[in-house]
Amino acid sequence: ADPPLTMNQRMLQAAARAPLALSLNNQPHALLPNANWVPLASEAFYTWITQACLENGILPGPSQLGHLIRQLDATAHLSQRFQQINLRSVKSNSNSFTLDLDHVLGEVIELNADGWRVAIDFQIPFYRPDSYCPHLPPIKVKTKLPTAIEQLFHLDKEKARALTTWLIEAMLATQSPPALIITGKARIEAAEKLRGIIDPMICPLLAVPSTGKALGRLALTNRVMAFSIFKTLSPAKIEALNEIRTGMIVPLQQVNRRRDPIFEKVSRPIIVSAEEAIQIHDGQLTLEINQAQSIEKSEILGALLNAAVSAIRKMQAPKTRQVILELAAGNPIDSPAVILQPDEGLDP
Repeated sequence: ADPPLTMNQRMLQAAARAPLALSLNNQPHALLPNANWVPLASEAFYTWITQACLENGILPGPSQLGHLIRQLDATAHLSQRFQQINLRSVKSNSNSFTLDLDHVLGEVIELNADGWRVAIDFQIPFYRPDSYCPHLPPIKVKTKLPTAIEQLFHLDKEKARALTTWLIEAMLATQSPPALIITGKARIEAAEKLRGIIDPMICPLLAVPSTGKALGRLALTNRVMAFSIFKTLSPAKIEALNEIRTGMIVPLQQVNRRRDPIFEKVSRPIIVSAEEAIQIHDGQLTLEINQAQSIEKSEILGALLNAAVSAIRKMQAPKTRQVILELAAGNPIDSPAVILQPDEGLDP
């Protein structure tokens, strides 16, 4: 008869239910049975592997679990299987995007210059932290987003158009939108609603972390960074917010500390709810919002998707003209990135 399996072998059997892969920055991840890709160095994976062991009649201690996770880390690195892990959205190709809608049903939103649709796709790897909430299914609407924003927050047309452009840039994640500073009586409610359109979360608005490192760690699990402050921010915090807006180098938590440190460049849209207007950077969008009507998230998301389709079309046109000009001048084709202007990204 074969000798009985050791506890470690039984734990490895339990862990085999979760396929392993390395993210593009060499961070080991596991695909849990709920179709969620999570880092091995995360509370989500620790909780899952503990439960998987208990279901197999194993009661491991912290040191045994730590040893198991390091073994899985080595297995992932030896496999050399690399996988792009996405948070909330991914740019599929030059002008196509896929947005995570409902991971339980495998629903995603496919978005490009031709339009948008809800589809089923379990193959695209997304990371869904514990604070994550799925989007409500968007509804096809005829209402233009600037009109909806104008009515929702009682803004004039110019400010509604500026906020519309900010939302499009923040959702598409191809550029670094200006910091959005919201003052006024309904500032907290408005900030929560705006974050919820792009990045629904179960947690309320956050306090700005005291260190840049803590801010970077927070950005790894939040697609949109939304904060509430009283009146002022220290220069160090303002500098950190600017850095996370344009691109901060963030050290990643590691399973095996003997490996070289792992870093990732992270940029996130910033929303700050403040009692008084504060200066984060030149070009920021500052709005006073004193009223915020109830919001039908499915409809407002549908209007945002329509506006994003229009924006993608307009982003393509200048590139086409630039290519023609470059060819006419006999120059190599090197079309620059196109930055959305405040009057772009609106429904035709």
